[in-house]
Amino acid sequence: RASAKTHLWAIRYYYEYAPNAMMRSLAGSMREQRIKRTPFPLSRFRGVEPEYADKLASAGVRNVSQLLKAG
Repeated sequence: RASAKTHLWAIRYYYEYAPNAMMRSLAGSMREQRIKRTPFPLSRFRGVEPEYADKLASAGVRNVSQLLKAG
């Protein structure tokens, strides 16, 4: 069973080339509401040493969202 976000992606992509900007925008915003984005782990950033990622993880900061909240 396909998810609604896939169908909304297809609708938005269709309206990317059809002359209906309102429908393209509506499909895009509806899809954004349904997508649950997984935060990017700090350990996967290029150039971040594993020891620093481990230190941050021990402080409760494991991903980009947590890092932004921590400041």
